[in-house]
Amino acid sequence: MSQEKQDMLYIGREEQEWNWKDLYNCKLAIIGCNKLSQKQQLIGNIANKLNEADPKTVFKIGSFQYDTNSTNSTNSIEHQDFYNLLEFENGPTAESVISAEFESRRMDFVQILLKLYSMLLKTPRTELLPLASYQKSVEGPLIGYLRAAEKMEEGENKEWVLEQFQSLEKIRWFYDKGYTYFLDESKPELELLLDLLKGVWSYWALTSTLENPQQMLLILDIPKKLTAIDTDPSVKEITKQLISYMVRLTDEITLSLILSTETMFPVPELNLRCHLYLNYDSKDFDWREADNTFYFTPEIIDRWTEGSQDAGVWLDMALGTKKELSEITNVNVEIGNKY
Repeated sequence: MSQEKQDMLYIGREEQEWNWKDLYNCKLAIIGCNKLSQKQQLIGNIANKLNEADPKTVFKIGSFQYDTNSTNSTNSIEHQDFYNLLEFENGPTAESVISAEFESRRMDFVQILLKLYSMLLKTPRTELLPLASYQKSVEGPLIGYLRAAEKMEEGENKEWVLEQFQSLEKIRWFYDKGYTYFLDESKPELELLLDLLKGVWSYWALTSTLENPQQMLLILDIPKKLTAIDTDPSVKEITKQLISYMVRLTDEITLSLILSTETMFPVPELNLRCHLYLNYDSKDFDWREADNTFYFTPEIIDRWTEGSQDAGVWLDMALGTKKELSEITNVNVEIGNKY
């Protein structure tokens, strides 16, 4: 990412600058409760501002508040597209210096998929599907496991697994001021996590096939059900793993990332430079506890205690600085640094 003048984002009444295209600033974590703060409005305003400049910039994965069925609602979806992962996996690993990393990530996604299948079926992974072979010069590992699934013993497990594989042919994305993959928070943890995998995997696959340079912003809005302190540890670990793949992707392509959570987990483990904390309600790092208040500022603690939804604090983890923000839904875009 270029160090030249960028399209700067300014957030809040105090206009906190976010150099979102810069390699060393392009990862932002926003921690805030969807009910106690105006986090969703802020994220929506950021997406809208950047979409106005380039309709191909914004991609969103999360439980955003849109009506995907209504055609009359002001929030209705303009159109939908389907990403075919099986078609993508039918392609070879290109012979290049990055082929080993590409192939490794392909296998990572497949192994997470099979692990989730085994967890959903409550069947040991080794008993569900044996190790499968594939020819990387013509295909990806998913195709090898699809062949293995077709040879499974007849029964409900085989039917279910084949149906799951077939669903990868139609991973649904919508376009509405940016490309959006919706997560249904009403689903049980494992089904929700499987949907998150499909969204992240299909986005990764898409970016690996782009022919023309494109600056992108990915907004990952992770449901609290996948990160809460009482969530199954194996679910949390896979969730963190999927997020980490997108974090690493910002170092490889012209991609910026907003990670939106309602909990502190897994933000500290991901080494993100920019943090924006809004009013939140999470037991994994409760701002109300005296030992944790140092992380924020006395003024912000007071405002959150009073129930403020539009106050936050911006932390630059590289510089060790804090800045209080108010009216955080105010978002502006300027060319270059205006100060």
